[in-house]
Amino acid sequence: MSFFSSVIFHFLQNPHAEMELSRRDKRVLIWYCWKRHLTSQQAQQELAQVLGTDCPSLSSIKEWIAHFHQGRLTFEDDPRSGRLPSAVTEENITAIRDLIDADPHITTRQLLSFVDIGSGSLQSILHDHLKIRKLCARWVPHRLTQEQKMRRVDFCHFMLERYETADRRRLAEVYTEDETWLYYYDIPLKRQSAMWVFEDEDPPTVVRRSRSVGKRMFAFFLSTSGIATKVMLESKKTVTAKWFTEVCLSHFLEVIQEQRPNTGTRGIHLHMDNAPAHTALATQHFLDERGVKILPHSPYSPDLAPCDFWLFPVLKAQLRGRQFQSDEDLEQAAATAIEQIPKDDFSSFFNKWIERMHKCISVHGEYFEHI
Repeated sequence: MSFFSSVIFHFLQNPHAEMELSRRDKRVLIWYCWKRHLTSQQAQQELAQVLGTDCPSLSSIKEWIAHFHQGRLTFEDDPRSGRLPSAVTEENITAIRDLIDADPHITTRQLLSFVDIGSGSLQSILHDHLKIRKLCARWVPHRLTQEQKMRRVDFCHFMLERYETADRRRLAEVYTEDETWLYYYDIPLKRQSAMWVFEDEDPPTVVRRSRSVGKRMFAFFLSTSGIATKVMLESKKTVTAKWFTEVCLSHFLEVIQEQRPNTGTRGIHLHMDNAPAHTALATQHFLDERGVKILPHSPYSPDLAPCDFWLFPVLKAQLRGRQFQSDEDLEQAAATAIEQIPKDDFSSFFNKWIERMHKCISVHGEYFEHI
């Protein structure tokens, strides 16, 4: 009895018996059905009664019956072209590791051309053997030294010890100041142009413009109750210690005196970054004479300055894509944008500041991702 006859006989006599069939065995059964002049559907129905879920699919049965009609006499797979599975070798793994060590920016296309292996083998080497993945570099403001990292940690410990559990009255005495450029026209973010489009409508198109040359520097004084005041730098002027003390700080202290007629500047603590105008001796003497305490700030730490990590991004997002014709228009728009920031956001920004300080300590002074 031939092989296929024995297989058929076995299943006909023992329909519920378990027997592991190879792909070749199943093709023998399909050939047997074809020799009996069964259609593809009839062959599948008959084989399904015997093989159950192990029955070949209808498309496979159709394909092999077509082969038999064309005179095929073998049940084996046709030889396949292409590279052998042995492309994942120690030699190729070492070669790819050396290429990546020499150039971490190398592309997969370049790796394929240098090593001459298939993309599947390359992916297996990269992910299964080298355990490597390609990530975009994280941009940081500065390459910190170990000393600078420690100063960031020391600043965070100082602020947490002083203000983490402070009551609202004490927090209200903390002001933070910084300057930034506001433009007559700033490029909107791509996501700001998103709009709903119906099925029969074309996608929106926006002409991309360049950021305007016209701009003005503004100084902002921020507290948990809101923006105490803002000061615009005159055209074609620079931020110097003279301007910062005689114009910017003087105006700020006048506002504080009006808001606190009984206590004035007593108890006020001012936080600033380490810009030259802020750390100048003239600035320190000016504030000392008026009883304003200066809080420290670690260098190269915009991620620990509330104006940088919160206020300026929120403010500029509202001004992007709008065109202003004069300093007055720009200043009024900035004032309106600030008024639209919810009051609760001002009262809660200090909590975000505290959270960032804890994060900075946990990463030992390194820069960290946004939180």
